[in-house]
Amino acid sequence: MKAKQVQWWILAGLKKGARRLYILLQKWCALTACFLVISVLPSHVLAVSNLQTQFASDLAPILSDDKRCRVPDTSRSKSQTDWLQSLYGNHFSAPLWTDQKRYDALLAALTDLKWDGLDPEMYAILQLEQWRIIGNTDGKTLACRDLLASTAYLAALYHLQYGFLDRSVIAPIWRLVEEEDNGIDAVSLENLGIVARQGLQNIATAIDHARPESSAYRQLRSAYKIWHQQHRDVNWPYVPHGPLLRPGMKDDRVSVLHQRLIQIPNTDIAPDNRPSHPDDHYDAALVEKVKDFQAQHRLKVDGIVGPETLDALNLSRNFREEQFKINLERMRWLEREISPTLLLVDIAGAQVTYTRDGQIIWQGKVQVGTARRQTPALRSSVSYLTFSPNWTVPPTIYRQDKLPEIRKNIAYLAANRLRVLDQDGRELNPATIDWQNPGSIKLRQDPGPNNALGLVVIRFPNPFFVYLHDTPSQSLFASHRRTYSSGCVRVEGARNLADELFAGASQQTHNAIIDAIERRQTRNIPLPARVPILMDYWTAAADEDGRVEFRPDVYQRDVELATALKAQQRRINTFLTELPP
Repeated sequence: MKAKQVQWWILAGLKKGARRLYILLQKWCALTACFLVISVLPSHVLAVSNLQTQFASDLAPILSDDKRCRVPDTSRSKSQTDWLQSLYGNHFSAPLWTDQKRYDALLAALTDLKWDGLDPEMYAILQLEQWRIIGNTDGKTLACRDLLASTAYLAALYHLQYGFLDRSVIAPIWRLVEEEDNGIDAVSLENLGIVARQGLQNIATAIDHARPESSAYRQLRSAYKIWHQQHRDVNWPYVPHGPLLRPGMKDDRVSVLHQRLIQIPNTDIAPDNRPSHPDDHYDAALVEKVKDFQAQHRLKVDGIVGPETLDALNLSRNFREEQFKINLERMRWLEREISPTLLLVDIAGAQVTYTRDGQIIWQGKVQVGTARRQTPALRSSVSYLTFSPNWTVPPTIYRQDKLPEIRKNIAYLAANRLRVLDQDGRELNPATIDWQNPGSIKLRQDPGPNNALGLVVIRFPNPFFVYLHDTPSQSLFASHRRTYSSGCVRVEGARNLADELFAGASQQTHNAIIDAIERRQTRNIPLPARVPILMDYWTAAADEDGRVEFRPDVYQRDVELATALKAQQRRINTFLTELPP
């Protein structure tokens, strides 16, 4: 063993006074002559040194075998050995989990991961609980337990901070080059290793700091915990399908409907308020509870119990549990995308929010793409807006939507104010075109309030040719499910949003905007500063009061993510059950 290593271990075991004495002794004796002095030091010094030497010796063969005594490595950018080295130090000389309070704090923190939608069994909670008190056991068992606890701790920190799954594989998001995700890089991973080491002083705080800080995540996590506890021992009755159940009607299903709504905390029906003998009358009080349920589940709020409402009522408790877990994972991904100033499009929620310096400045409804033409998840940057835009019909819309209508009736062009242009922009007479084989032409709509893009377009680089824009189709914003576009995002009150984006602009810029709109002259006007834009998808969210909104999975993206989460969980649990004793 090298002299420096001997010296390091001895210093680590000395009490404060003895360590000072040892350093003084070093000053007047050479290292080769110090063994005589060391031999008269307190016996516990050498005992600690021997213990640490033994731990390193017992740990070494386990470290070299990636199938033993560990939670499997699921990180994407750094090997587990590097993580462990950050945690233990280069020499792996001392166990980390022999202190019972620290060990118990880890068990409590791992158990609490269930409210993050992460199964504690994936972090070897069962094995670690069995090994909670191992007494005077052999060193190899101690080393095995220590490594298992450390890898569980590191895995929990990593999954909370970066996500349980690799988003780039499961649900990739397109990013502009300068908006590339720098969340998982060597520097941040190294910092997380330092945090893990420092966090040994307070495990609960370290784990909590790894969680996303956003209110969206914290509120959904808290709501999940409350929701689970309220529904844990509840059986949800099935409400049979049948004719539309309208207010004032009598139907045998009313009593079952009443029983079902009792199980939903947000409807404010408590079992104590339940009539002794509920009749079959669909009265005003129950109608209000149904409306509340419909609002919570993004359904049409009319109090009529039809197929959509019944389907939502009859979804299983396990389904809702999965919905929480899926969206907590999405929000872990989302954390690295959020910036203090951001234009955020909530695709499934059909809403846009503009924050500046961490403060919400503006919110509004949007219309997003249909299930066939989905609005993509992306992150980009807005540098300018187009006022009084013309609209050149995109190729897909031209081929699939416009051309069939024109072939039916050429008057469709005039009715929709569409001009026909060649590739050089010269206007063509529609009557001279063979619409069965029109060749290379373009359809364009001139600027104006009835233009498909309205008065303003918020543009940003992306390969999908999508943007945010105004729309003449204002009545559609009253719909509960606003999936009407061909992928672009139609904004209610887009002009008001534009005003907020230009809040710091000069009066000259504001005058240019007014002039472009009044003259119906297309003009691109740069923003005072670029604004990041994020368009993303999640199907459950909670407000600050703990009220959860479940959104329909209109793009069927939940199924794929749920399948991936379960598959990864099975792989980890299988690995853990096959660990050798």
